[in-house]
Amino acid sequence: ISIIQIALYNTGVITLNDADCSWINKIFSASLIRGKEYFLKPDTPFNFDFVYIQSYIIRTYLLLCHINYKHIVQKYQFYEPRKMIRAMTLNDNDDESFDLNENYSMPLEHEWNHLNDMLIDKLYHGYNLLKQIARIIKEEQNDSFSLSIYEFIQSIPENESIMQQLIHNQVRDFKLCHLNHIGKLYRDLIRNFEYSFVNIPDLLRIPIDADLSNKLQQIFERELINISYNENIDVLQSHMQQINQLLDDLKSIEDILLRQSTESLRSISENMRINNEILMLIPKEIKCENYISLSIYLNQVKSILQERKINIEKKAAHLWQENFDSNRNEQDIIGKNRYHRHLHGNDITDSTYSNNISNGDESDNEDDVGNETDSPKYSSLFQLYVNAIPITSKQPISDANHQQPQKIEPMKKVQTFVIEHPNGKSESKMCKSDRLYEELRRVFNNKKYDLNTYVLVDNNKILFNFTNNNNHSSSPVSWKYFIVEKTVLISIQFHLGLQQFNYSTMPDCTLGSLMDHLINDHNLKLTSPNHRYCLYDETRRYIDGENIGDLHQMHRALPVIIHIQEQDDSTILYEVTLISNQGEKKTAVFHPMTEWQQIEIWRKLVLPEIESLCVFWNRDNETIVDEHQSIASSEITATTLDGIALDQTLHVILFFGTDTQHILTLKSITIEQLLKDQHFPNLNLNNCCLAVGDTNDQILSKDDYRKQVDAYPCDDSGTIHFRILIPIKIRKNNDKQDMKTYLENNTTTVEQLLQQIDISDN
Repeated sequence: ISIIQIALYNTGVITLNDADCSWINKIFSASLIRGKEYFLKPDTPFNFDFVYIQSYIIRTYLLLCHINYKHIVQKYQFYEPRKMIRAMTLNDNDDESFDLNENYSMPLEHEWNHLNDMLIDKLYHGYNLLKQIARIIKEEQNDSFSLSIYEFIQSIPENESIMQQLIHNQVRDFKLCHLNHIGKLYRDLIRNFEYSFVNIPDLLRIPIDADLSNKLQQIFERELINISYNENIDVLQSHMQQINQLLDDLKSIEDILLRQSTESLRSISENMRINNEILMLIPKEIKCENYISLSIYLNQVKSILQERKINIEKKAAHLWQENFDSNRNEQDIIGKNRYHRHLHGNDITDSTYSNNISNGDESDNEDDVGNETDSPKYSSLFQLYVNAIPITSKQPISDANHQQPQKIEPMKKVQTFVIEHPNGKSESKMCKSDRLYEELRRVFNNKKYDLNTYVLVDNNKILFNFTNNNNHSSSPVSWKYFIVEKTVLISIQFHLGLQQFNYSTMPDCTLGSLMDHLINDHNLKLTSPNHRYCLYDETRRYIDGENIGDLHQMHRALPVIIHIQEQDDSTILYEVTLISNQGEKKTAVFHPMTEWQQIEIWRKLVLPEIESLCVFWNRDNETIVDEHQSIASSEITATTLDGIALDQTLHVILFFGTDTQHILTLKSITIEQLLKDQHFPNLNLNNCCLAVGDTNDQILSKDDYRKQVDAYPCDDSGTIHFRILIPIKIRKNNDKQDMKTYLENNTTTVEQLLQQIDISDN
């Protein structure tokens, strides 16, 4: 019997009377295992059938009924357990989870705390993708540990599908030398979630299609999340109740969903007379087999609505406290309101409280309490507005995106072309196409142009190498050529996976014409009609309709490096608008896996007057965005970020035993605000306290939590170290004395804890 089944139908509390206890004792006696000895000897250890006793107690006192044929008669469907589930049950000590060598087991350089907030389906599918990549590495038998995972995927054939899945499941880019450790992080987190799926058959765990998942998310955002409730908590509560009711109704018809796993979940639910407003929002394309994924979405929406409800209630409570009995004397209100004192940490008598009021101490406390909800103070240098856009909103960079590359055969007929000399004069020439190179060399020889000083470019302003007869281009023959100085050319380096293509052009050469030239020269072909070639610079900025001179002027480096990617038309890009304090706007579009540190590099290029290093402050959750996190995994859309100078921040390290969290935060933030968004597995920070440094000499009080973090000493590197402690109170029964100690890690045993306490031998 599953413990989940017991929890669903009973509270888990057993009430026994004297008769019950007597009967259980008799059952124990009757279940003794004597072996060959019928009569027991003194000092013989009791050994009884524990499984039988356990099943008797569960059946009698927890299930409240006998299990009979009616409970188990149904149609059963055979299925083979997925390999992924077996992988989740590996040994905890198994660090080589992917069976890769030690080159792939390097320690992580940065924390991966974002996995704690990731949905379970993305953890499962992300882990499967990592296993698939590990298998590819083993099959190739090449050491790729120096590459990042995205670089490795781009170097293998059929990589577009894997790349799209990595982005969809929010798998960050990382060096493959950390693959074993990251795989273990995924496995450990998945183990924590497995209890939620104990009773759910595999046939109901099929993930929702990516396009359908995006459609469902947009519906929930439009109809439930992004609507204005105007402080109307009743409507909010109604939506949450509808979600709870729908989850309960779906739970009650799980067996029917299993038998109709390939049918529409909405249709089956309607047939079962489930009437629910939330159900009508679910697309009919979602099938019963998507039950788990849909439940995860519904719980996520419910959590968001619950958070909004709490915020509304907090705001209402704050307004109530400010306006409560404003005509009465404030000291009388505080003195008589025992709840006011309790909530603000003052469990003292009325007379003592009045004395404190007269001394002005309580007014200071009131100011501190009022500042708890204040946002931290900082100076914003600029703002960033981030918005997700479809890639189809951008024009393809090349006309050859959806055309077959043209193979131009040498032409025997005579053609006319024009050559413009460095002095601006032009001359016409006539020759057969197969004699073009020879004629161009003749022109250079007749004019005595030095090949180390002058070069030839075609009508698209691309360098034309006519000195080598074997270097015939596949692009159409140009009708006009320009003789220019070699120093005005700009070198460009294209990267397509592991391939590299080098070109030189004039500054006014457009990327579209250069891309057409490259596609024809190298006979590049798209793998699907729904794909397109996209160009990105070193900051992963989407390059759209620019010329080479603009790129060179922005980056001020040669060669100009451009990355080519073949992407699906369903790809989502991110438009970032930078607004300076003077109102100047700069807009760029970025690849979904662009990291925030690359956004900062772009910021330096377009806003060089701000010389200091900057970080980005998220106003919504009041945290600094991780510079190593990508835009897509940050889930920051339609959000304004503030750019603040790095000298307004400091590093904080939180320790609990061997668990460590590195945090970059504002100097003006309070300890209380800092801990609000931190997460340690299996640890409630509300029940803990903090110590500064490596000793317990300075343990923070509740008042200290309201101080700014920069009020505490830093080490030589400018980092503040806090240790998390769990206060433990131990009472000695013989003299009723209480002793206090602190638990510094989660591996301390009771014996070690007692050794920390001074207990006399007697």
